[in-house]
Amino acid sequence: MNGFIVTLSTDGSPLPGQYCWKPLFNFQQEHRSKKYVRPGVMAGQFTSDRFHRHKFFEETEAGLLITEGLITNVEVLYKKHHCSTAGRLIYKLIKTRSLQELHGNFAGVYYDHATQKLTAFNNHTGTQKVYYFRSDSYTVVATDLKVLTTTLRSLGITLAPDYDAVEMLLSYGFMLEDYTFVTQIRQLTAGQLLHANKERLQLDRYFELGTIERKQCSKEQFIEQLEQQFQQAVHEEYALDEAYGYTSLATLSGGLDSRMTTLVAHKAGYQQELINFSHKGYADEVIARQIARHYQLRLSTVELSAESLTAIDDVVRVNDGMTLYSGASHVFQALRQLRLLNSGIVHTGMLGDAIMGSYLSAPFDTLPKSSSGAYSNRISNRSEQLFNTIVSRYCTEELFKFYNRAFQGINTGYQYLYLVGESLSPFMHPDFIQLALSIPREYMYKERLYIDWMRKKHPQEAAFCWENIGGKPTNNDVMRRLYRFKRAVIKRLPVVTMWKNSMTPEQSWYENSEKVRKVLDTYYYDHYAHSVIDSHLQKQLNLLYSQRDFTSKAQVLTVLAAFKSLFP
Repeated sequence: MNGFIVTLSTDGSPLPGQYCWKPLFNFQQEHRSKKYVRPGVMAGQFTSDRFHRHKFFEETEAGLLITEGLITNVEVLYKKHHCSTAGRLIYKLIKTRSLQELHGNFAGVYYDHATQKLTAFNNHTGTQKVYYFRSDSYTVVATDLKVLTTTLRSLGITLAPDYDAVEMLLSYGFMLEDYTFVTQIRQLTAGQLLHANKERLQLDRYFELGTIERKQCSKEQFIEQLEQQFQQAVHEEYALDEAYGYTSLATLSGGLDSRMTTLVAHKAGYQQELINFSHKGYADEVIARQIARHYQLRLSTVELSAESLTAIDDVVRVNDGMTLYSGASHVFQALRQLRLLNSGIVHTGMLGDAIMGSYLSAPFDTLPKSSSGAYSNRISNRSEQLFNTIVSRYCTEELFKFYNRAFQGINTGYQYLYLVGESLSPFMHPDFIQLALSIPREYMYKERLYIDWMRKKHPQEAAFCWENIGGKPTNNDVMRRLYRFKRAVIKRLPVVTMWKNSMTPEQSWYENSEKVRKVLDTYYYDHYAHSVIDSHLQKQLNLLYSQRDFTSKAQVLTVLAAFKSLFP
């Protein structure tokens, strides 16, 4: 939605007349627009004034720097590198291949006036999107796919759908690697750099999980290191809210990750308002309320309804259908209802379980399979060979899941939180990730070290029920296995229980609401015959939408809404 776009004319072709940004939702803060034009290059930024000292539109004699999101440690780096401006700092970090020193959720672009070279980058986990297009006449980079496609069409460029990307969405619920719905457009993956001038475009990587070496320490030593790094990451986030006088918001559910973020911050003395996205009476809401009541914290619970599933176009408009729309529809509905004022960072426990071992299927590294992380195997993939080739590029299942399921799938949820503020997770701090992935896998399997860490350093937080297993993480291994088995059995029984569909009961909503079924079915029949959808894909869409499970239907609706927007 907000962000930047830069067009570089490589052969003297005309630049766009203007950039067309997506309209804001009525619950968003007012945004400002800035523009930069020089011979052969045009740049624009559309963003709010929130955290204005930590996001940049900075032009100097040397070049132009534009960023979106937060670089949380920029002031520390000014002192370390003896730089007085962000432009000089980023230029120096690019030249010395030191972008890994940056902390936060950010994307940026630097244009060098002397060399006419463009450098674009995202953060180490790809939480801010950067899309790019390259032809004989233009290089265009942007943080929003729809804004980019609109710009390209204004330049007379014809775009085509990428059916491999469609099958990724229909199989996994997200894109793999750098794919998008548009054949001519790709995206930077986590920790990646793009260098472009008139002659060529080159990709490089400045942060890579696969290069992190395993350490040999005792469990006790690792626990001490985890505690220290986590405390520092929490402080770095919350102190930024305090510096601006903003209200710290934090999500709280029945899982371990959000309670760790929230309660570590609470014990450090930070003030915050808590938000719970769940269905009333389900485990995520019940456990969150118990925690908030015990610590006397203010918790806002947004009562979700089946109607959240009907805002298909609005939800897809935020991230252009790059992930399953139903995965964020409840968050979108909640943010629209909350009407938040003076909000700063939305603090989460995003990816905490994955970083602490949940992506491991054994107590040692295993090879990935194309089915790893897939939602559906019902469609006949004409892209199966491509999927297998992509999977073969990863030496472990855990790395494949991180770079695809986590960074390309789950992280897209940040784009909804960006509607009301910035968002961070201490688990995703680069120092914390590097520490966690340096720990031997046998310690991390089934999140064992995570639980040991909580038991030793945060026993009060561990005393509350863990939604994932239906029991307390303080119980021994035998009891935790029993709880997992019991919860799995209960979820399969035809009974009403708080352990079913703990976050969003989409299947129940679809089955029990005639109004919702009518809206979604009408949307499907109105759009499945889109002019760019070929006959093979139509058959796939019909097959998936005819399935009983709602996830299959949501995958189809996401594709239709994305095509409606990107190929008008």
